[in-house]
Amino acid sequence: MLRRVRPSLRHFLLERKSSTGYSSYFSKAKMSRPVQSRRLEGVDKNIWVEFVKLAATYSTVNLGQGFPDFPPPDFLKEALVTALSGENHMLHQYTRAFGHPPLVKILAQLFEKLLGQDLDPMTNVMVTVGAYQALFCCFQAFVDEGDEVIIIEPFFDCYEQMVTMAGGTPVFVPLRPKAPENGKMMSSADWKLDSAELASKFNERTKAIVLNSPNNPLGKVFSRGELELIADLCVKHDVLCISDEVYEWLVYDGKEHIRIASLPGMWDRTVIIGSAGKTFSATGWKVGWTVGPNRLLQHIRTVHQNSVYHCATAAQEAVAQGFQRELMLYGKPDSYFVQLPKELQKKRDWLVQSLDAAGMKPIIPEGTYFLLADISNFKSDVPDVPNSDEPYDSRFAKWMVKNKGLAAIPLSAFYCGAHKNNYSHFIRFCFAKEEATLKAANDILQKWKQEKTSPFKDFANQFWAASSKMQGPFRTHTRAKYCELQALNRTKSRDTKMNRSRPARAGSRPKPWHSPQGARSPSPSSRTHTALAQTPGWGGGGCGWCNHPRGPPTNEHRGGGHGRGGRRKMAERGGAAPRPGGAQVGGAALPRLPRAAPGGSPAVMVAVGVPQALGRKVDWRRWKQERKAEKKKWKEMKLLKKLEKQRARELEEKRAEKREEQQEDRGRHYTLSVALPGSILNNAQSLELRTYLAGQIARACAIFCVDEIVVFDEHGEDVRSVEGDFEGIGRRGKACVQLARILQYLECPQYLRKSFFPKHEDLQFAGLLNPLDSPHHMRLDEDSEYREGVVLDRPTKPGRGSFVNCGMRKEVRIDRQLNPGLRVTVRLEEPQKPEAKVRKGIVVSSQHPRTVSGLYWGYSVRLASCLSAVFSECPFKEGYDLSIGTSERGSSVDEATFPSFRHALVVFGGLEGLEAGVDVDPNLEVTDPSVLFDFYLNTCPSQGSRTIRTEEALLISLSALRPHIDEAVKTPVPAAGRESTDPAGS
Repeated sequence: MLRRVRPSLRHFLLERKSSTGYSSYFSKAKMSRPVQSRRLEGVDKNIWVEFVKLAATYSTVNLGQGFPDFPPPDFLKEALVTALSGENHMLHQYTRAFGHPPLVKILAQLFEKLLGQDLDPMTNVMVTVGAYQALFCCFQAFVDEGDEVIIIEPFFDCYEQMVTMAGGTPVFVPLRPKAPENGKMMSSADWKLDSAELASKFNERTKAIVLNSPNNPLGKVFSRGELELIADLCVKHDVLCISDEVYEWLVYDGKEHIRIASLPGMWDRTVIIGSAGKTFSATGWKVGWTVGPNRLLQHIRTVHQNSVYHCATAAQEAVAQGFQRELMLYGKPDSYFVQLPKELQKKRDWLVQSLDAAGMKPIIPEGTYFLLADISNFKSDVPDVPNSDEPYDSRFAKWMVKNKGLAAIPLSAFYCGAHKNNYSHFIRFCFAKEEATLKAANDILQKWKQEKTSPFKDFANQFWAASSKMQGPFRTHTRAKYCELQALNRTKSRDTKMNRSRPARAGSRPKPWHSPQGARSPSPSSRTHTALAQTPGWGGGGCGWCNHPRGPPTNEHRGGGHGRGGRRKMAERGGAAPRPGGAQVGGAALPRLPRAAPGGSPAVMVAVGVPQALGRKVDWRRWKQERKAEKKKWKEMKLLKKLEKQRARELEEKRAEKREEQQEDRGRHYTLSVALPGSILNNAQSLELRTYLAGQIARACAIFCVDEIVVFDEHGEDVRSVEGDFEGIGRRGKACVQLARILQYLECPQYLRKSFFPKHEDLQFAGLLNPLDSPHHMRLDEDSEYREGVVLDRPTKPGRGSFVNCGMRKEVRIDRQLNPGLRVTVRLEEPQKPEAKVRKGIVVSSQHPRTVSGLYWGYSVRLASCLSAVFSECPFKEGYDLSIGTSERGSSVDEATFPSFRHALVVFGGLEGLEAGVDVDPNLEVTDPSVLFDFYLNTCPSQGSRTIRTEEALLISLSALRPHIDEAVKTPVPAAGRESTDPAGS
């Protein structure tokens, strides 16, 4: 008989979920922990996302993005079709990870000819997913935390973000424009590097420079002299060059593209980046490459194989066929590399003429797809907004997309945040477009020009500008007339369109305009009021200046306001609120403005005197008295604000004092030192294992907040310095030096290691160890009250202090003049101005973060020649007031009770225990090591030194001692004792 199977637990829960709320609980549960990594901070914004969305939202002619809207050449499309539909089915599968063999071979042949170098296709060429991935691999492979990368402005926007994501610091040097001679049109060649400024950016932290020639967005092709300047600096400072040459074939006017890798001394330090998308007008295929020496490309391959790993096989095959054709036709008229620049040069010249005719000032590019245009003459259409966070060219480009249907990219997007407003009157256009696209753009520009050059509009703009220089009722009356002129211009434009849409009959005359009541033709101003009042969307509220439904969009006009709200705002500012009947001058309501005679010009209306316009005299005495009262009121308000600021400053000073008192309460006023023999490294059988062992010791000390590590020689060798070379495993004395050197290296913040630790055999594998991540190991953008830094060799004015590199985007100016190369602890002041070029700070003792703020601030390393020197050379004035020896012969740690202390010392023995150190110490006459310590403890019961290694005993012992130490330090330290927590002489 068959048994019925019982339902599973899953079925049971699914049946009950509607009644028990089981499902709703999990649907409402949201993840609350932060998920974004620190490397993504500040790089989430992208100019292309915003402007692509704008171009898609509005019906525009898109000259913003840098892609052709014409197809690739026929031979390339046919090659792709053959690759996809041919008999070689392996083209649909994976190919070689670092590049399809046919493609890397043909690229090697081509660049051998261009560079004059013998290239191995398998080691000197690597294919990437476009030039974008090639750039990413370069920065990830070469840039480390604290490294600086020089970027020439303007630059393709991803350079800065990629350097930042890799942990580096971008350093910017701008190309500066120089006025062309004889009134010629400016060219991209007029933008030049300042050789002295460029040289000043190179220092010991500089890892690489990014060169983009031809340059996007400027179109500049760097000359041989400029490239030689860059090459000389790279060789002098031993710096890499990442050469972005994606537009290498797109140069015009007979210019020559010179590859910097071909210059003397540059091949061994240059990575060339190229793109098939720009070369063959196929940007969507995403095929790029890097060319360079194997010593550089091997690291790029490591990043590539651990990220993208592979590129599309069929696309690589088609690009290989394209290069095969071009190599055969190299330099001939039929070559695509010859035909494409000629075609694009014609399009460039056509767009230059179109922009110039429209009133923009184009900058003629020597290469690329792009040209810049100066929009200074268009500020009347899009007025500037003072103190705006958004650069003017960005607001202009958005306005142009929405109102004119023409898309471009603001030049400020190609500058760093500090320099965006320096060149904010340029926009970038792409001319790699079909003729129909460029013609549509020209139609928009010419129509715009006609609107700008309208005589009525010019007169109205001059009218408003002139009113800004007037005072009192003259200014009020004149700006009211401006409102009439603007509205009249809109009405005339509408009437003109209506007349054009109705073709006149043969022989007929245009009829005069009549009012709705059939009366005689009124004045233009009255006609404007009537027409706008009947226009939907304009509302019935009158302008606070002139009773027009809408006035010019200026701050002053908004202050007057429209309707009830504007009158209320005006009353709040101390002035009388104008009635709907008209504007006010001196507290008196003005009647509606007089009408001009039919056919009269606006100039006649302005020429009318104010008293005559008002129809009565103005009480000037009363007006002056009111002005005087307003000034007095303004002075009183200014004095009140000054007193409020002073009061706020006093309150902030009191708060700061309270914070300092609280910080003193948080401070840690005791120290913990650890002493161990350097001979423990001799147990490791290789340099790699020695390094790992030292790393374990460093991590244990950082975890338990050890302030001092003493490395003593239990063999009695007198070694007091870490200077010198490591001479091999087992050499007496050298293990102490090596251990101390690695411990110092790991304690130092990563951005300072280049300044204090030159290349050394002892540190060969130290870079592979995990960082300690203690509180003084700061990230680039991490905010902290304290920072470790190194004093820079930079001239400063007397009494202005020194400059310090604290691993931040900005350097820090300290309050003292110190010698360059000195490591210092800096207490940072609160930034007063975000746009300031440097931060300010105060040099404090390295113990200050611990004693004042309770922060663990790393450890110091000391070498002792023997066990007795650990005590006799103590850096604290009063010595160690609590000493603990660890041994399997000691008493149990569970029974220990420590007294209060200021400086505690825990000593560990080597493989032979502390007895070995006592026996060889010439300064000790005792044989029992327990007499040297206040407590002689067994921190690892039932275990021996052979069972537990020293680095393991360190972790176990400190863990066992921690609760006893915490209990001992609960007793408050006397105030007099706090002053002795700094090492002697610090």
